[in-house]
Amino acid sequence: MNTTNHDKFLGLMNGPAKIAERQMPGNGGMNYSNRGAVPAAASHPRAEAGAETGIQHTLSGIPCDASRAFYLEPSYRSMLHFEHSPYPMKQDSSIDQLPVLLEQVRACRICDGALPLGPRPVLQAGGEARILIASQAPGRRVHHTGIPFDDVSGDRLRAWMGVDRKIFYDATRIAILPMGFCFPGTGSSGDLPPRPECAPAWRRALLDCMPNIRFTLLLGRYAQAWHLPDAPAKLTDVVASWRSYWPHVLPLPHPSPRNQFWLKQNPWFAAEVLPVLKERIAEVLA
Repeated sequence: MNTTNHDKFLGLMNGPAKIAERQMPGNGGMNYSNRGAVPAAASHPRAEAGAETGIQHTLSGIPCDASRAFYLEPSYRSMLHFEHSPYPMKQDSSIDQLPVLLEQVRACRICDGALPLGPRPVLQAGGEARILIASQAPGRRVHHTGIPFDDVSGDRLRAWMGVDRKIFYDATRIAILPMGFCFPGTGSSGDLPPRPECAPAWRRALLDCMPNIRFTLLLGRYAQAWHLPDAPAKLTDVVASWRSYWPHVLPLPHPSPRNQFWLKQNPWFAAEVLPVLKERIAEVLA
């Protein structure tokens, strides 16, 4: 990783913001923060008025669109777990706080200058949700509609899960949290990686407000890198080891049409994984 960028990010994280992780019982190895991990506004060095501007300016200097390897580089992956929200929540995050938190997320502008189409956070969350879909970032079409997975990738994902649109878009049943909430732009080989500001700013607070999650789908390497930091580096190896995380977590390839070649090269996925995925979805939603 570029040393300058590494130092910028670490410099931003100085202060009482901390990594406070706990191992959820039977969660297949996913790391979540303690409920008290988000610093209270009064004690956070960037919680004063106007702090949002400083955060945006500092983070915008990170060229995370340079390569996907930059986003998934091990030392950078560890930095994504720092708790640092521009809008600190109370230390006792709960379901009751979720509506306020969602308003804050949807008003987020911390990486405004780095987004080609501007910010439009797209996510779906409910305190009663039992299934979490952790994905990559909205595509261009989803940016315009504001509806997560309102595209061909979503059609395939719903087919994999065995659910219709009514169930899929019921926030009391299914939560959808991309690693980046806004469309990051397009590169030479597809959409750019999720912006790195999103996960440190919002992810843990949102997860703490959804205590009823029983089954988590990790779509693609970006979500897997955050939720399963000790998993193998290659997507195929992570997905092939799905039994290691079952029945609480299931790593999957992204359902994008760009992964059609991967699906053809790995027929065991459709034969072994998809049938049990549908069974588990039906069981959790019953």
